[in-house]
Amino acid sequence: MTTGLYVALYYIFFLLVTLVVSKWSWHGRMVQENGSKWSISLVLLVLLVFTYRDIDSKYFGDTVAYYRMYRNVCKYGFSEILDYKDYGYAILTYMCSYFRSVQAYFFIVAFLYILPVYYVFRQNYSSNYVVALLLFICSFSFFGYGTNGLRNGIATSLCIFAFYSPRIVVQVVVLVIAFYMHKSAALPILAFLLTWRYNNPKYYFWIWGVVFLLVLFGGNALVGNISNYDFFETDTRLHDYSTGFDQLEREVGFSSTGFRWDFVLYSTIPMVLGYIYVFKYKFQDIFYNRLLCTYILCNAFWLIYIYQPYNNRFAYLSWFLYPIIIAHPLLRQKNLVPNQKLKERYIILGNELFTFIMFLINQSKM
Repeated sequence: MTTGLYVALYYIFFLLVTLVVSKWSWHGRMVQENGSKWSISLVLLVLLVFTYRDIDSKYFGDTVAYYRMYRNVCKYGFSEILDYKDYGYAILTYMCSYFRSVQAYFFIVAFLYILPVYYVFRQNYSSNYVVALLLFICSFSFFGYGTNGLRNGIATSLCIFAFYSPRIVVQVVVLVIAFYMHKSAALPILAFLLTWRYNNPKYYFWIWGVVFLLVLFGGNALVGNISNYDFFETDTRLHDYSTGFDQLEREVGFSSTGFRWDFVLYSTIPMVLGYIYVFKYKFQDIFYNRLLCTYILCNAFWLIYIYQPYNNRFAYLSWFLYPIIIAHPLLRQKNLVPNQKLKERYIILGNELFTFIMFLINQSKM
């Protein structure tokens, strides 16, 4: 089987699953009775696809770079990880090197990517967590950060786990681990901590709007000024992203410059729905407000870098919360909005169709 067909079958399968699930009520008997076996099946399929993907294929971006990292650690041992900046991920790679199997390595990485989210959804959406899980798996950025941006993927999944945890000690420990898996997780971590004190979405909407106007009319000037601060020199990768240079990204050929109206519109959908849930239908949930505010603030940060190449790295720091923001209130409350069953169907179909269409567009460029 060719790699192109391998990936296509993955996307087609989840399109078909989404079409089936979208016919059910999120709160209906079919979801409750079949949720456990469906969710476990979805997790196992994802683990299988991510574990046995083609190492050298262009479809999987940085996979080859991670393979080289793993191979070097297997060959040279602990000394090989001393220069890596993400100590948590480096230690994980070193521990996996004892298996001497790249498939075992990718399985463990994929397991750490999806398991925290699966556990959180099962604990918090006990009757309909299969819908939450399907939305997460079918989100636009899920596949890419399970096969390309592995460190980012694990770090943000751990952030989700920590955000949902009711225990402060667990939150702190897991967030520290997430930070050392990939230091870019500092942005959503700091944003979420800020919402502990300030969690009124109205002010965050204003911040996003102001940043949007500055970037729209000011072009690239804002990021140029910000990247000159000493803070950005403390981690060379952050400085490289802001100035448009990153060797790992150049190797895989990803670049996207200019004002991405498509991604801006995509990013605003959770904000629009969040506004409707909170202000129109008066959904009262402090935790949801905090997640919504975290999403808005992180997305505003991405806007600053929208003209830069490789800005997908910043976009994902908000997009990993995308399925939660659009679905949490509907998963929690059965009759929150009029004709809720129909609107739930639109959400799950829209989420999958955007992902599938972007897959087809990327295929045409291969």
